[in-house]
Amino acid sequence: MLSHSKNLKLDVKTGPIDFQSIIDKTFKNLSYMQGLINSKERSIQGSEFSSDPWRIGEIFRNLISNAIKYRNIKSENGKVSISIETTPEQASIVFTDNGIGISEESLSKIFEMFYRASEQSEGSGLGLYIVKNAVEKLGGQMNE
Repeated sequence: MLSHSKNLKLDVKTGPIDFQSIIDKTFKNLSYMQGLINSKERSIQGSEFSSDPWRIGEIFRNLISNAIKYRNIKSENGKVSISIETTPEQASIVFTDNGIGISEESLSKIFEMFYRASEQSEGSGLGLYIVKNAVEKLGGQMNE
């Protein structure tokens, strides 16, 4: 709830984005979670990019946390792949994982507040809602 509140109230503060550092810090901060991801692939290409470091960090924290929470518990090899391509004006960020996935009937609801598409993990149902709002606050868009 605190992240959601901060996202709504704080002005966008732009600064240089170090994606590698954000990814490393996020995995380190989430290392307490059961079922940590074994394989972390990342590709970061392009020019320097500026945006709001706090919001970018929150986006990554929520998406990586979801990849851990909703991993395929039948597989020993949890995997997250993050592909980033930047220009000075924009960043295209693609997250993929080998988790349990989202059912077709849940896809239209996953960005709603308090919606949980799976009972595999406990949570508030705010993660993807926060991600969507942060992306929109930065002038971006999300694709499923």
